Amino acid sequence: WNSSFNFTERWYLQSMHQIFMIDTTNGENNPYILYHLKRDFHALHDIDLSTSLTTKIYVMYKMKKGWLRAVRHVITPNLSFTYTPNLSKLSRGTYFNTISGQEVSYSYFENSIFGDASSYSSAIARLSISNNLEMKVRSRKDTITGEKKVVLIENLTLSTYYNFLADSLNWAPLSISGRTTLFKHLYITFNMQFDPYSFNELGRRVNVTEWKKNKRLYRFSSTDVSVGLNFTLNQDLFKGKSKPEEIVSEIPKEEGTVFTENSLGMPTRRPDFKNPWSITINYTFAYTTRDNPYFYIATTQPLYDPSLGKKKYNQEIIQTLNVSGDINVTKKWKVGFTTGYDFIQKDLSYTSLDIYRDLHCWEMRFNWIPFGMRKGWSFTINVKASVLQDLKYNMKRDFRENFKP
Repeated sequence: WNSSFNFTERWYLQSMHQIFMIDTTNGENNPYILYHLKRDFHALHDIDLSTSLTTKIYVMYKMKKGWLRAVRHVITPNLSFTYTPNLSKLSRGTYFNTISGQEVSYSYFENSIFGDASSYSSAIARLSISNNLEMKVRSRKDTITGEKKVVLIENLTLSTYYNFLADSLNWAPLSISGRTTLFKHLYITFNMQFDPYSFNELGRRVNVTEWKKNKRLYRFSSTDVSVGLNFTLNQDLFKGKSKPEEIVSEIPKEEGTVFTENSLGMPTRRPDFKNPWSITINYTFAYTTRDNPYFYIATTQPLYDPSLGKKKYNQEIIQTLNVSGDINVTKKWKVGFTTGYDFIQKDLSYTSLDIYRDLHCWEMRFNWIPFGMRKGWSFTINVKASVLQDLKYNMKRDFRENFKP
């Protein structure tokens, strides 16, 4: 059981006021907003209270015979409540729009660096149930226990929430998400949304439950399914098992870890010279569906468009193949590349060429992106030590320069 109380206070020495004006110099009524900067002191407050209760439930099934030894199901329910009051009254002003006849509310600190106070109250109760499913099977390779663990479902979560202070649509959609890994290289993730509320004849989500309108608890709203296959080829894959060699180094090199970004804004890695070559292949397939509001618009409505309302769901498919790799040209030089192909757009995806030179305590990098939105190049020489990471020399042509008029 965990509880927390958060209090945030912001101090401002000026505020921006808005005044509704009408320009009649050309004989026409042209409305505009006059902004007036006022030097004064304001203290804005934010408060939120939250409490949560969680536990774990273990369910174990043991088998006495056969290759399947045991199945373990871990259930993790979580119930939480969060309350956030509306404390923005002192940070908001109003002006009257004489043309529309409406009073408009605005914040004195809309674009302020530290933000504004919360402009709405909420009291949200959240419920989520997470599941993990594993099994133990007989293994001849394991000479100690004779068993190995196989993860069937890494995570399967059901979640929703209810806002007690919302004026309508209090229930959030029911979300069902999960992920798992098969054969160590195949990754599957998915997320589905089920909406308790229905659409009206204008194609708008309204405060009428699906149970009241269609005698069902939920309406299928959206789904996201992603399947990824990742496989790495290198010299070790084609070698037999051998004892690892002890490597002694006075300076830790942090090979293969992301430690900075190059001048083009892309993450860079310190190359690993232990592997003479390496190729990584990644295939991704993603399928997405979303509610099509035009499907629910009545034929008698002006917004009705038969070309847009044919399908109940809008669908999108992403299918890409990415290949990256590197090779040791010498003991100090390494060349790497990244490229890919988009099967839907039928075009090459992000492509880059990287050249690395080990200069002992220093290192040199050259990165070239030949085409695309991030087209450009960068050249960097810097000290390896992280404490001296600002000691470097950069030359670049940034991709943002491609959009200069």
